[in-house]
Amino acid sequence: MRSIFSILIFTIALISKSLTAQINNTLTLYSEFDEPFIMTINGEQMSEDYVKRIKFDTDQDYVSATIKFKNPELPEMVRKYIHIAGVGDDSGKPASSVYKIYRKEKKKKGEMVTLYKIGFISRSFKKMPVQTVILQSEPRNSDGVTIQKGNVKVKIGG
Repeated sequence: MRSIFSILIFTIALISKSLTAQINNTLTLYSEFDEPFIMTINGEQMSEDYVKRIKFDTDQDYVSATIKFKNPELPEMVRKYIHIAGVGDDSGKPASSVYKIYRKEKKKKGEMVTLYKIGFISRSFKKMPVQTVILQSEPRNSDGVTIQKGNVKVKIGG
């Protein structure tokens, strides 16, 4: 009886921990013109070395980013607001967002200049985990516990 009770308490603790776990947002950023860079997010450097593509998880819906290129001739980029999670009706939903660093030629005061920008590519939403429900039946000859996740039931004990 005590072992079944211990299993039940352990299972409830495990399930409640998994229900409170947060799904993080994922941000992917790549250089369209293959120029290596170091990215700093909210003051924290995201890689030790220069990269052409970076992907990381964060619990924040938007971040502030600074991009420093390996080529010292290219300007440092600062973007104060990169949105990762859902917007509008999808606000707050965990998402995976992709941005690119690109260059754009523009005529300015009669001469061509190259601008470096960060552009949004896509966003897809992550699926939330199926909630686990514990069903405890009336005790009969056994003291078993039934755990249901989605449409799968598992009986412990009895």
